Amino acid sequence: MDKLHDLKKLVDALEKEDNTEKQIEVLQEIGAKLINEYEIHVGNLRIEPLLVEAYYHHKGKFEDSSVYAAREKETKAVLYARSRQQKNQGKLFIHFNDWGIDICLTDSGDYYLSFLIKNALVNDELQTQSRIGMEVCKNCSKYNECKSVLECQYNDTVVLQPRAVHKDGKIIFIPRVNIENKDFLGALSAEDLMKKNYNFTLPKGYQKQWKTSVCALLETSDEEEAKQIAKMENGSKIEQKYWKLAKETLNKSQQKPLLF
Repeated sequence: MDKLHDLKKLVDALEKEDNTEKQIEVLQEIGAKLINEYEIHVGNLRIEPLLVEAYYHHKGKFEDSSVYAAREKETKAVLYARSRQQKNQGKLFIHFNDWGIDICLTDSGDYYLSFLIKNALVNDELQTQSRIGMEVCKNCSKYNECKSVLECQYNDTVVLQPRAVHKDGKIIFIPRVNIENKDFLGALSAEDLMKKNYNFTLPKGYQKQWKTSVCALLETSDEEEAKQIAKMENGSKIEQKYWKLAKETLNKSQQKPLLF
């Protein structure tokens, strides 16, 4: 059986969907599946996604202006992105300028679809997006003489693989970092968010008080008890705006899995 079969079913459903709200739901489920069921193998690196962001541009259907490949100005970075964010299902898109890495999830030439790996465990160590890209590049035999990401030895390799054992963890959906579009296209492992030694790359407004509130609400269903837990963890009372945002985040993350 095709190793990416489950993901392909969701991508096919996304391709056929015209309703924006449902498109977002499919993108969220793809993000959840990437975190719970897949990992990236590059040489001797095992990369386990913990926080991912969806980037999807389908002209006339879902036009996300933040997708590199969809930008009108044809810079070298944009032309390179166009060569990577489509027709490369399961393969890497290593960013031209900032060391980030995406996984492309379409073999179609009609639209662009990739997921940025914002935070991940790289051989069991939490890394940020730029560090992930650097570790991948350092793992390449061409690293010392490399002049361009176009030369990466892994460009033509399907690096996305199913996890040996699937996780079944809750996923939290949040906005993407530094993106004006506030659709909840970021997906984050709730279990790993609760680990105190993990410092995730989170969007503005989703920092300490939000994180403390979310973790407390995940720990107990009793809201008053959760408030006390959050207060102790924060070292002071939680501001109402962050408490409300935490509750809204968890409410938005209660969606049922899509069945196709």
